[in-house]
Amino acid sequence: QKSGKVFTLPIAVDVYNGSNKTRHNIWVKNKVDTFSFNYTVKPDLINVDGDKMLLAEKTDNKSEDNYKAQWQYAKNYLDRREAIDAFAKKNMPEVAKGLYDKFGGIRLHTIQKIGATPYKTDKVVLEEMERIARTDLNKKAKAAALNFLAKNGDAKYKPLFEAALNDSSYSVAGAGLKALAALDPANAYSLAKK
Repeated sequence: QKSGKVFTLPIAVDVYNGSNKTRHNIWVKNKVDTFSFNYTVKPDLINVDGDKMLLAEKTDNKSEDNYKAQWQYAKNYLDRREAIDAFAKKNMPEVAKGLYDKFGGIRLHTIQKIGATPYKTDKVVLEEMERIARTDLNKKAKAAALNFLAKNGDAKYKPLFEAALNDSSYSVAGAGLKALAALDPANAYSLAKK
């Protein structure tokens, strides 16, 4: 704790060895506290604030392997989002795994992050973006995938953009219209008037 009043805070620390998780419930009581836990095998991940309930700024010094273990074993939404952020920041190919996540919010977050990585032009990534743009039930993720594909500028997506105009979601229809306008402005203007 940096300055001001020192709070007593309960924190869950999860120690992962593969999928086996051991939870340690600790109390932070001082400005600076150090905790240690016995182990026989080096843990794959030490996840401080395992429930993501603590209102605080946290600095993790996790390795790439730690984040891979976090993605694979820590099932909390925020744990997965943290892992995607780390994959994107470190330009790791694992960032694309978020496109397959069961949570629409994680898929959306991944689409927003992957555009700043070298994997934005990867064939498998583009195929998955196209699938999300066609079939995803999360309308925000679907619209984000359309916007992502529009930046690609490939005319092969034109039928996909046109189909999006008939979507019940304004965000999806708007993304389709914006994408179509980049490829075929006259047609987009004509369709917009309808």
